[in-house]
Amino acid sequence: MNSTLKIYQEIIFLARKNGLNLGAFKVWFIAKKFDSGNSNIPEKDLKNYLMSLGVSKSRMYAWFQQAESLGLIKREKKVFSIVSWERGAMIAGVFHLARPVLIPIHRFTQKHWLSWAWAGFLKRFEGKPIARKTLEDLTGVAERTQQSYEKIANVRHIENYSDLGSVEENVLLAIALCGQPGHYTKSGRIRKRLGNTYVTEEVHLANIGRTKKVNSALSINELSSHHSYYPLYCLTAQQLKRKLSYCQKYSDSRNRSNYLFQHIADLPNGSVWEAVVI
Repeated sequence: MNSTLKIYQEIIFLARKNGLNLGAFKVWFIAKKFDSGNSNIPEKDLKNYLMSLGVSKSRMYAWFQQAESLGLIKREKKVFSIVSWERGAMIAGVFHLARPVLIPIHRFTQKHWLSWAWAGFLKRFEGKPIARKTLEDLTGVAERTQQSYEKIANVRHIENYSDLGSVEENVLLAIALCGQPGHYTKSGRIRKRLGNTYVTEEVHLANIGRTKKVNSALSINELSSHHSYYPLYCLTAQQLKRKLSYCQKYSDSRNRSNYLFQHIADLPNGSVWEAVVI
């Protein structure tokens, strides 16, 4: 088997937010990798595989007990039956999955595995700024914990700001934004500090696979509301045109901003985004 593991990051962090035993989801993800396709795995084979990854017997049995308790894994006649991606997501409280990522499997079985899972969660936003508060809303992970995870997983930060125009040509806007958090002026321009961009080298995007089909099934079974991430950032003029058209055509309650942002320049220590009024 290859040395990487496919995970859906939302499942891990929503399970954490909902107070579920994460060991259950760890062994379920590993079992999904080991599965040959029929969702039934001989108990002995899975245990031997876990031990080959350096998982102790005591930890392994605790994970199995937690997974069986949550219904992620069922044991019958020395065979483990593992539930689908859809069912596992629902157990965690997730009703929409982003593209999965591949992380080194040895990172997933070590002490600081959540740091690498977090790096995987950030991978879906790579190239686009996202605020700490938004990350916390999506996952329940506090800012200090985010920073701790990123330090362990060697996640690199890139600062971003938007250009809202010149002070001279937008005097009323400059006055209105004076003193508001994140806004400032420099070289006669009105600027706003945006969220960081996060770069991680050891985690990679996986193929989207059956994710769309799983999400279709999840949307049918959705019973409660959940946080959504509404992307405001466009890397190309074509993306900006499409999103402007959408915003002007539909009233989307997820969009609480008056602006979209188009990438216009990279600097040695950050990036510049032009603010475009919706």
